[in-house]
Amino acid sequence: MNWRKTRALRKLPIISAILFLFTPPTWVGAHAGLESSNPGAESVLSVMPESISLTFSEALIALEGEKVNTIALSDPTGRDVPLSPSVVENTTLSTEIADLASNTFVPGEYKITYRVVSADGHPISGSISFTLKTEQIASATSDSTQAKSDVPSATKESAPSSPQNTSIILIATLLFLAIGGFFIIRKK
Repeated sequence: MNWRKTRALRKLPIISAILFLFTPPTWVGAHAGLESSNPGAESVLSVMPESISLTFSEALIALEGEKVNTIALSDPTGRDVPLSPSVVENTTLSTEIADLASNTFVPGEYKITYRVVSADGHPISGSISFTLKTEQIASATSDSTQAKSDVPSATKESAPSSPQNTSIILIATLLFLAIGGFFIIRKK
């Protein structure tokens, strides 16, 4: 090998190491995300649900005596709806609507706001909404919207980077370096 090829081949591991250091590993974006909710996001209900439950992609931290995981519900006018204390069961945070029988709920869009801390210690917050319609209007819609549903991508939760995208970037970088090294060696 001539002097230029040797020098170029010595730089290849250094360039590879630098690119590897600046490519985030796949676990960086692996924070918990909201997977499903009951009532479902953007659902239309004819009656107020008895409870609210949110299921996340990772286990939630539960500290006795501390409110690290919270759910709040606001009515169409922006006032808070009274809720029972939240309960954490592995990946699910749930609560019940307090005094359901004695309250009168106005039709309109209700907003569920949450803040949770996943097992990795990162806080996640966001909100989803559902619409409460009166009996006459809701009779035209299906009651199946009250079932548990997937959360649409329109939640106001910050979406972490996908591990798949990071893997693709890493593979493309390694492929680029391999092709570059091949051409450096072949060049005479």
